[in-house]
Amino acid sequence: MAMGDRAREVDVYLFATTSRDPRALVREGHLLEDLYYRLSIVELSIPPLRERSEDIPLLADHFVREHSPDFDGSPPVTFTPDALEFLQALPWRDDVRELGSLVRTGGASIQSRPAVGRTSQRVAP
Repeated sequence: MAMGDRAREVDVYLFATTSRDPRALVREGHLLEDLYYRLSIVELSIPPLRERSEDIPLLADHFVREHSPDFDGSPPVTFTPDALEFLQALPWRDDVRELGSLVRTGGASIQSRPAVGRTSQRVAP
């Protein structure tokens, strides 16, 4: 039997994200109104990272732990208060993904410089 020969009932949840205002997209004719109402059952508005710098220490720690296996099994590095202050002062145009990338890239370079990474277990700005 070829796929598609019989119907199956499925239960699907769809999540959609955008950095633009979907209502404005409907008004401008770039998004079908019917689709907007089907997608907008539950709306979550999460402010950009640059507006919630208090989340940066927790997120930075998460990314260090998440990527520490990539760095040869050494204990994860931690951030000095100065490093966290530096991270909190950045404009974060690309949001949380940018922070994750910075931590991942920084962690890889720290592993290649043991005096900064493994010995002190600190990341300085």
